[in-house]
Amino acid sequence: MSHLVTGVAAAVAAVAAMALASPVAAPEMDYEPSVSLTTLTVDGTDYPVCAYEDCSDQPNQVGLWLDTDTGDWWLSLGEKSYLVVDDTVTP
Repeated sequence: MSHLVTGVAAAVAAVAAMALASPVAAPEMDYEPSVSLTTLTVDGTDYPVCAYEDCSDQPNQVGLWLDTDTGDWWLSLGEKSYLVVDDTVTP
């Protein structure tokens, strides 16, 4: 029983020490780490960025959403969705 108490006390002490340690500074970046997306343009038309995959948060379920599994953007126009292909990117 005393080994269990000692182990728990050591674990709590380790977690407390990590919580009090100073954070490591993030490396400098040459780009903006995030962009607040509210609209995106597809073929000259601005569409809202959806919070949900089915665009249920947008009027008439029209908007763009990001498939977090594949990284692909989709354009939803009601009940149909279309894969957005960015042909402006060159390898």
